[in-house]
Parts: sequence; C-alpha cells; structure tokens
Amino acid sequence: MKRRSAFARAILILAVFSCGVLLQKYVGLGRLLPRPDRAAPNRESAALRYDAPVPPEALAGFGEPSSPFSPESAYVYSTGPERNGTGPSRFPSYRYYGHYRDVADYLASQERKAEARRLHDVFWAAEPAQGEGDPFATQRSFLKETLGVADAAPAGAVLGRERVSENESMIVSRLEMQSRIPAISFPLYTAAPAREAPRGVVIALHGHSGAPEKVVGLEGRDYTRAFGAELARDGYMVFAPYVLGVSRLNTNIHGLGMLYSKNTKYSIDLQKLLAVVDHVRSDPELGALPLAVYGISYGGRLAVLLAAIDARIDAVVSSGAMKFSRAMLEEHYGLESEVYWADQSIFNHPYHVYFDFADLARLVRPRPLVIEMGAYDLFGRPEAMVEEWRAVQKIYAEGEAGDRVGLVWFRGYHETSPSLVLPVLDHFLFEARAD
Repeated sequence: MKRRSAFARAILILAVFSCGVLLQKYVGLGRLLPRPDRAAPNRESAALRYDAPVPPEALAGFGEPSSPFSPESAYVYSTGPERNGTGPSRFPSYRYYGHYRDVADYLASQERKAEARRLHDVFWAAEPAQGEGDPFATQRSFLKETLGVADAAPAGAVLGRERVSENESMIVSRLEMQSRIPAISFPLYTAAPAREAPRGVVIALHGHSGAPEKVVGLEGRDYTRAFGAELARDGYMVFAPYVLGVSRLNTNIHGLGMLYSKNTKYSIDLQKLLAVVDHVRSDPELGALPLAVYGISYGGRLAVLLAAIDARIDAVVSSGAMKFSRAMLEEHYGLESEVYWADQSIFNHPYHVYFDFADLARLVRPRPLVIEMGAYDLFGRPEAMVEEWRAVQKIYAEGEAGDRVGLVWFRGYHETSPSLVLPVLDHFLFEARAD
C-alpha cells in the first residue's frame, strides 16, 4: 500500500512538473507569436488627427509641416490580408513564409565570427583618406563587411515575367529575378508608364509587414500610400522588389542559422537590390537614365544602405527611417544579446555595429538625399530627430553639397507623401543636373 501511495505521489509530482514545463514553454512561445492584442491597430478605422498639434521642439527644428492629405484620406496601417479590410489576398503568400525556404537553404558556417568581432574594434577608426579616390573607402568597405555584403558577380537575370495589370496610366508586371547570391531568386513588380518612355528609374522599397503589391497599388492602400504607382504615373520606371518582412508576422523564421554566418538579413536584401541595379544599368534603354532609390521604414534604411555601398545610385529618398537613427545598426554582437522586439528571435541582430543615420549620409554625399518624415512619427523624441537632421545638414555643407539634401516634413504618421516628394526628386534628378 505504501509502495502504491509513493508511486501515485511520484506520478502526481511528474504531472505537475510536466504541466509547469508546458506552461513555461507556452508563455515563452506566446512572447514570440503574434497576438491580436499586440497587433498594430488597423488605423483605417482609427480617428487619427492630421491637424493635431506638433511638438514645439519639432516646429523649431523643422518648421511648419505641410498638409498633403485631405480629411477623407485615411491612413491604413495594417498590411496583412487578414487585417487590411480588402478581403482574402489573391497574391502569393511568399511575403510571410515561402521565400524564406530559399533563404534557409543559404546558410554558411561561423568561420568569420572572429573577423566580425575584429571589425567591431576598428569601427570608424580610420581618418578620411586624402587625395584622389574615395576618401571613405575604408569605412565603406567596413560597412559592407559588417552587413555581410560580399563582393559578387553582377546578376539581375529575369527568370520569369507576367503582366498582371494595365490601365491608361501604367503597366504592372511581376518578375522573378536572380539575386547576386546564386542560391536566391526573388519576386518583384515593375510599374511602367503606359503612354511614354520612362524619364528615370526608381527602386521602390516597402517596409516591415509591407509588400511590393502595396507599393504599386495592386492591393489596398497602406502606409506606403502606393507611392510606386504615383512614381509610375509621374513618368518613372518603377522596380518594387520584395524585401524581407522581418516583423511580428514572421516569428517562425527569425531563428534561422544566418547568425552563424557572415550574412545578415541586410546582406540578403542588399544583394537582391544590387542585382536590380545590375539589371537596370545593363538595360540598353534604362541604363542611361537617372536611378533613384525610395524606401519607407525598413525600406528607408535599405535605401541609404544601398546608396552607401553602391555609387551607381544617383539619388536617395529615405522615408520614416531617420527616426531609427541610433537603432539602425545596433551594437549587438553576441548571439546571446537582447532583441529589440520582444517577439523577435535573435535573427535581427547578427554582427552589426553602430551607425548613425548621419554616418550613412556621409557615405551617400554628395549625391542628393531626401529625408521624408511625418510630423506624428517622432515617437516622443523630437529633439533627437532635430539633432540628427542638423548633423546631416552639416555633413552635406562640409562637403560643399548643402543644396543636395532636402527634408519633406508633413502632417502625417509613419507613411509616405509622394505628392510632396515627387517635385523634390524631380528637381534633384533633372533641374539641378541641368544647372
């Protein structure tokens, strides 16, 4: 009887322990998986105030913001077909899951880990070089190595193409393009002016939780405000590639083994964007046209990074990204470091080093740089944003390029305002060149 009682107690203890382990695992998973109460609100129905007061510090630093949107123009935050109010998506699910199979197949070893740590110790240590050549060649090379962008052969071959939409103003096609990483191809959309030859080319980049279908106007409008479609209507040939939407909807892929290689999520995307540039510059008709890159949010980060490492970019529009300034590439080196979103795994912080937005602007100068920012997208740090903007202005002024940097500052949230950006971009690419 005592033996049976002891056995029962042991079973009970084991059951309680197992329940505790399962509960702990469930709670841990709950931190990683998206939850409805954690999801960003669908601002399509939110009462956002585009006439709300702007912080005095921001007014002092940036001036009175423009008001580009009508009262009926709702800001749609949610980009997932499950929340955007447009019904089930008719487009591929690659934006959330499928594309990562290709990425997962491209995993290298951890042999460069020690080299990455060494690079951290010499960050920005070298003085600008004097004389002919690139004065920031050392820093530019350091940035590429830090991001994991290895030199690779030109790419950009089109592996597949289909026309998906056509109207009186533009023709939209879906392409599959070869990255500079041979193991990876990627989808992208082109939007071409329907009635005239393009006068310029723009690589248009969505942000986290976004998609190129949103950029070119194939799906319901979100924070991108379909700026790629606006560019096409303005006479630009638009390339809208899919970039890694490393966000709360993609927690299943954040733990990929890329942290053990020299490659990062930035390098995967930048090698794709370099292939787009290869494709454009090798095209007999497009190659001679001015080439700009315009990105929102994470796409705004990629825009300045791409121009910082590739001199073939003629102008940059970075929207909603300067607010990340000191978090753009954070000083997280170890695999054990904290992630900056609680429901992300370590995928977001491979061997990054610290770059301010102004540091990257230094690598873009003297090419035109347009910073786009909504007045209500300051996240409570207007003084820091003003300081960063003044640092960028100073860098351009020191390089005798003060007339090549501009600020598009408007009454808006984390969104683009192509109606305000287009005249500025046109000026830098055409009028200023003519002068």
